[in-house]
Amino acid sequence: MITVNWLIENLSTIIVSVILLFAVLLAINSIRKDKANGKSSCGDSCGTGCHSRTNSLVDSYHHDHGKC
Repeated sequence: MITVNWLIENLSTIIVSVILLFAVLLAINSIRKDKANGKSSCGDSCGTGCHSRTNSLVDSYHHDHGKC
C-alpha cells in the first residue's frame, strides 16, 4: 500500500511523469488528426521543391515508405 511519505518523497517525479505523458499523448493525437486529414509527413510538398528532382535520395525514401 502506498504511504503518504512515499507520495511526498516522489511527488516531483510523479508530476514530471504526468506532464511528459500528457505531452506524448498530445503529440500522438496531433499525428493521428493530421493523418486522418490526409496531411503528409513531409509537409505536403512531395513532388515540388526539393523533392521534385529526379533520383533524389529523399524523394525515393518518401515514396518507398508511403509518405508521398
